[in-house]
Amino acid sequence: TDTLGIIREANHMTATLLKMSHQYLVGKPIVNFVALPDRPAFRSYLTQICECTKVKELVVRIQKRDGELLDAAMTVGVVRNQQGKPIALRWLIRDITERKQVELALSKNDGDLTQNRLWHKYCRGESISLNLSTLWYVCQGCVKLSTLCETGEEVIVGLAGEGMVFGSSLTMLHTYQATALSEVELVSIDLAEIAASPNLSHSLLPKINQRLRQTEFFLVIAGRRRVQDRFQQLLVLLKQEIGQPVADGIRLSVRFTHEELASACCTTRVTITRLMGKLQQQGKIYFDSKHHIILKD
Repeated sequence: TDTLGIIREANHMTATLLKMSHQYLVGKPIVNFVALPDRPAFRSYLTQICECTKVKELVVRIQKRDGELLDAAMTVGVVRNQQGKPIALRWLIRDITERKQVELALSKNDGDLTQNRLWHKYCRGESISLNLSTLWYVCQGCVKLSTLCETGEEVIVGLAGEGMVFGSSLTMLHTYQATALSEVELVSIDLAEIAASPNLSHSLLPKINQRLRQTEFFLVIAGRRRVQDRFQQLLVLLKQEIGQPVADGIRLSVRFTHEELASACCTTRVTITRLMGKLQQQGKIYFDSKHHIILKD
């Protein structure tokens, strides 16, 4: 196309993809073949292309002559003259409809993760066995992941809530424990099965990524010098991970002991008790009838 997106040349495959005779493509604006809802984003994309030095890609819906829509990945390269001025655009259009359908199916449900698998139930406080050859997937509840320091004190290094995964294969810690913080339901997934199934690997990747982001947040908490700052950051993390909206704030769906909160903040139970009392006096937190923390708006 020219720099405005008017088609100058189109090969046979493009005509076949759009179900349109080759002679009717030349001279038409390429935006005419973009589905109406996607056109504003496409026009914005088109105005920015010539300013870029790298090849860019855009995913849009293309409308064929018969009205059928397809998901397409458009890769665009800028043709420049000897003075570096843009004189044309070269487009590569790929039909990714099938790929998008697979991604949509994976994002809508985790059927591959729980289908035909034995569910394991654990009560609050129970230790969950770990195996190097398997991952646990949390169907319901919340699991505390912890290690022990040199003094024998527990240090919380992660929380695995509903839809998350954990396992000893995801850590380098010599001592690694998993404990149910509530009533928990899990399914185990063999690592060999994950390696053999691209769809399963694709489905698990964002869940492992979620754990990675959480781990980095715990590192930030541990790096704070003042205990009160560490505790405030921990409450922010818990709000994000296990918070449930209620009338006047966010309720933490899991009930924590002061000892557990202290281990996550690398401090003492007495200090946590003092800090929580201060936050209660300030009206920032309170407890419901089941002793769950509620963070005020």
